[in-house]
Amino acid sequence: MTHFRRYYDLVLGNRPFWRRAVGSPLVWAVIFVAALLLLHHWNTRPPRYPYIVGEVADRDLVLHRDLTVSDPQETEKRRMEAVERVLPVFDWQPDRGTALSARLSDLFLRGRLGEGTEELAAAFNIDPGTLEVLGRLGNAVAVEDALSAVLLQVYQGPVVTSKRYLANLYQKGFVKRNLVTGEEEVSFDVFGPLAYPEDIQSAAAAELRKLRSLPARDREALVRFVVAFTEPSLTLNAMETNHRRAQASEGVLPIAFSLPKGYVLARRGDVLNERAVTILRELRRESGQSRLGPAYLGIILLALGLLLFLWRVIRTSRQHFYGYTPEGTFNLVIIFFITLLAFLQGVRFLFGALAPAFRTAPFNNPDIYLYAVPFASGAFLVKLLTGTRLSLGFSVGFSLAAAVLSPSFAVFFPFAFLGSYAAILAVGRIRSRWEITRAGLWIGGVNVAVLSVISLLFQVQGMGLQPFTTAPGPLLGQLPFYLWPLLLTFLGGLFSAAVVSFLVPIAEGLFGLTTDLRLLEYTSQNHPLLKELALKAPGTFQHSVQLAALAEAAADAIGANGLLVRACCLFHDIGKAAKPGYFIENQHGANPHEQLEPGASRLVLKSHILEGVEAARKFRLPRPIIDAILTHHGTKVMHYFYHKALARGGDGAAEETYRYSGPRPRTKEMAIILLADPLEAAARTLDDPDGAQLAGMVDTLVGGAIEDGQLSDSDLTFRDVEAVKKAFTATLASMYHARVDYPGFDFNNGKKNGNGPPDQRNTDAR
Repeated sequence: MTHFRRYYDLVLGNRPFWRRAVGSPLVWAVIFVAALLLLHHWNTRPPRYPYIVGEVADRDLVLHRDLTVSDPQETEKRRMEAVERVLPVFDWQPDRGTALSARLSDLFLRGRLGEGTEELAAAFNIDPGTLEVLGRLGNAVAVEDALSAVLLQVYQGPVVTSKRYLANLYQKGFVKRNLVTGEEEVSFDVFGPLAYPEDIQSAAAAELRKLRSLPARDREALVRFVVAFTEPSLTLNAMETNHRRAQASEGVLPIAFSLPKGYVLARRGDVLNERAVTILRELRRESGQSRLGPAYLGIILLALGLLLFLWRVIRTSRQHFYGYTPEGTFNLVIIFFITLLAFLQGVRFLFGALAPAFRTAPFNNPDIYLYAVPFASGAFLVKLLTGTRLSLGFSVGFSLAAAVLSPSFAVFFPFAFLGSYAAILAVGRIRSRWEITRAGLWIGGVNVAVLSVISLLFQVQGMGLQPFTTAPGPLLGQLPFYLWPLLLTFLGGLFSAAVVSFLVPIAEGLFGLTTDLRLLEYTSQNHPLLKELALKAPGTFQHSVQLAALAEAAADAIGANGLLVRACCLFHDIGKAAKPGYFIENQHGANPHEQLEPGASRLVLKSHILEGVEAARKFRLPRPIIDAILTHHGTKVMHYFYHKALARGGDGAAEETYRYSGPRPRTKEMAIILLADPLEAAARTLDDPDGAQLAGMVDTLVGGAIEDGQLSDSDLTFRDVEAVKKAFTATLASMYHARVDYPGFDFNNGKKNGNGPPDQRNTDAR
């Protein structure tokens, strides 16, 4: 492997940019995690809609998913209503009049006993001037009785501080809380209570007018005394009222709107009202909060799990992109994964943009267009470029990631995976563009079947699964609900084929990959290099054509890529066009090697590989063909010239110097070409070959290659070798079967098959 890489880099020197730029799987793993995070962020980002009340919508504002949005304005409104329903709490002291009468009696008693004015003023908190009036009147019993009568009259009912505030409660009432018994009642008596101090002053003046013996000045002083002595018995308890209102406000739960996907907030040209703006603001706020939530941690864990899974699949499946190491294959799989996932998200965005263009169901449902997204294109592409095992692992990981980025994982994971699996089964050896289209039709049919099954099993509403769920309207009106999702799913299969047809040439050009479709172009003998070879080296050209048939049959016998083998065989000896006369199949007369030293002949033989590689680079031939040019001789010894050197006294000639530079083949296809190349030449030296002769020749040459270690780097098994040998024998028998001589004619001039003696046709100088 190391020898191959060194020689490959030395000879070609033009590996694809992506293999030379970033070759570390760790770098691509980091890029993969970042890409998934970015796609998730882009997929769940809040819509950038205007959210100013009164602004005109410049597009249809449609929800693309079910949404529960809190409404702070409505919540605040309902809390205010709850607060308004809480009645003010008034504390009532029904014994206030009795208590004040007892206090008044105590005041007059102490006055009669001769206590001083200052002491009484401090004890009862009364203006000393008023007490002087009482003292001057001698604290008469008549005055005491008149004042007691005023108190009894005033406190027959409640006395309130602000009667105007109480009067405003005449419709809803107030809570009257008895401080003596602790009982509460809702009272609507807002006009009965007396207002303090207005009504108290009026009642005292009217009652004291009965004391006609007193001067008016003294009566006025007594009125002021009554006002100062009394106090309200019905007072607003602001603390309790506020406490009850706070409890009522807290008891109102936040109001939320449950809106289904497809809900139209506003049409283009509509003026945004407060409700639509509230929903948009809340949507932006919730989206902003969710970006910092556990979803991002889940995406990171998912990405790491997918990386480990894909790496394990690559290592265990032993399927790599041609010319790539497992690490390079891993990097390229990550590139395909990210590119296709981003492409699918872009297609999803475009399809989703179609929904607002329609005003009727089901066409205005954005999620229904997700079934037209070509989920199977990733597995389709990987299957074309590698094989079944790697493409199956890719489809599992890709379907998982695509479903996570979709509205419903439970629906889209089986839908994407089964469609991808159908692509893997439908894609075999693609030999024409029509086969890609046929695979797309197959994928579309499987998509329709999968959607039908999911609809029947889960009855998922709002996900475009309308064909087998309840649809509104008469039967004729239900047809779009039945047919539109099925049509989109079928188109998804065709889109997968179209995407693959578009991406395959790009992948081939960027990453040096080769598909059967590209190889098919090189099996035509109209290529300029093959035309040049047929003109300059017709014997080599015929040898290449015969070798292609022989090697292709062997490749088909073990399940290898026969088309790849055929294309490689046609071009494997194109370097001989530079010096065609030095190779036996093109010679008609003297052999120029007879005039050369063995060392010079050795350089001529080696040069046809370098000349072939240079010509292949010039015409941009695919990498497998270049590998076939490099490996079709492996590191075999040029026995004829090596022994010729020894015969000329070169006992010191090193065998290694007479070996081809290699490298040895690494794949089954390249190994078959190495085995078939000398067989086709050797078969020409046999006169009237039969099955036994051919089988013996095949055993000898194949066994010699194995003993020489030429197959040590390839993945051919012993079972494969036996199958290849049988295919070689059968094909050679059909190609070089014995024929009946025409009587009276001797076309060979005494030589069978026109090949000459075996010693004049060595396989080294082909």
